[in-house]
Amino acid sequence: MKNLKEFRRFVELKVRDEENAEVRRYMHDHLDSIAEMFEVSPETIANALGEIADDAELARKTLTTIESRIDKARDAKKQGRSSAAQASANNLASFAYWDGEVVRFDLISVLASCLTHPKAYLVFVFPDGDREVSIEMKYLIELERLERDDLTAFVSQHCLHVRWGAKGQLNFRSHVSVGFDRVTFTLPAREAFASAAE
Repeated sequence: MKNLKEFRRFVELKVRDEENAEVRRYMHDHLDSIAEMFEVSPETIANALGEIADDAELARKTLTTIESRIDKARDAKKQGRSSAAQASANNLASFAYWDGEVVRFDLISVLASCLTHPKAYLVFVFPDGDREVSIEMKYLIELERLERDDLTAFVSQHCLHVRWGAKGQLNFRSHVSVGFDRVTFTLPAREAFASAAE
């Protein structure tokens, strides 16, 4: 077996066909690879095989353990992706700047490095902390369909405004993002921009 998902399919098939003894036999014959998948010692697998006499119970517990390992791996991957996206957003936000009443930023770079999942939100946080513009990432991911390398964007009090070419434009109104995964893009203070410009 190459990975946990393959092993899960094997165990599920054997449980469905009431061939639970095949699960025990496979685990016994492949102690090292099973132990590596579960990140335990071969002795731990051997002990489990000795302690659980009933084949059906062993198969059920093996499935439960597999699901737990897969969930943990999925969560770790998601967390890593979110952390990387947040780090990128923090970096890119440092280059955003005020232009009158709106804040301009590098949209192309944001699309390339800050988006995580269609159901997550990219949240532009105003420096006063009282206002946010929350955009569901699925809309931003779909911007790739435009196949434009001249996309620009700015944030106003209630919208994200995207522009390209001479007349292309889309405006995304803010939505409530409480309870959803978020990548925050903290907009600069007006004072900080004014000081940098002097």
